[in-house]
Amino acid sequence: MHKYAVATDIEKAFLQIGLHVSDRDATRFLWLSDPSDPCSPLTTYRFRTILFGATCSPFILGATIRKHLELNSSEWVTDYLKRDLYVDNVLSSFSNEQDLLQFYSTSRKLMSAAGFNLRAWNSNSEQLRAKASEEKLLDTDTCTQILGMQWICKEDTLTFAERQIETKGVITKRAILQQISRVFDPLGLLSPITVRAKIILQELWQQKFDWDNTLPMDVQEKWRNVASDLNSSVKINFRRSYFHGNHDVIAETKLHVSSNYRKSTG
Repeated sequence: MHKYAVATDIEKAFLQIGLHVSDRDATRFLWLSDPSDPCSPLTTYRFRTILFGATCSPFILGATIRKHLELNSSEWVTDYLKRDLYVDNVLSSFSNEQDLLQFYSTSRKLMSAAGFNLRAWNSNSEQLRAKASEEKLLDTDTCTQILGMQWICKEDTLTFAERQIETKGVITKRAILQQISRVFDPLGLLSPITVRAKIILQELWQQKFDWDNTLPMDVQEKWRNVASDLNSSVKINFRRSYFHGNHDVIAETKLHVSSNYRKSTG
């Protein structure tokens, strides 16, 4: 929202959290005693840390970080970290560049105390980029991946990560579901289009189409129109900052919403 934005992530976040000894049996797996010999006897291993890919891992990570922040609630950055943390990514913004630089140093020190290393920093602030580069913590990619989008920091613009939705070939209920699942849009900015795709899928369920039967031509045409709109929408490029112009003079913001509501008498 503010003039100076910043993104960073926790290095190997899950692996920084230890598993209690009594819980490690739940993470057992088999591995070759001699990896170079496929016929060697199998050995049972257990994870000693939270494993990547387990359903419960994001919850355990979030609960651990929140506990650490609550224990250090006197630090001013804790409120920002609680609000702006998404799994292992931190995305925040500040109206003042000095606050941004203080956030960089204070949050790194605070999270390091719990074994969490904040790395891959990026910002539209040249001062922060220079500081992170000097300390070898700068994200060197041209585009920073954030919440399914790409942030071009130097231009301070956002665009969607392009994922081509297929419009050719045999169109079935399974194919439509697979294509819809490829769209990662946690912010919901593509909802006006993705909701149309979900309505098509809902109608296919209601009409009891089989998974792999070719769909009628009218349904195929409807899907191609939605897929074409999705492919066009991900090419949109827009400014990251919600407010433009002189950020320093913005003291207050208001949102006005009007709605027409008619009570049903049926």
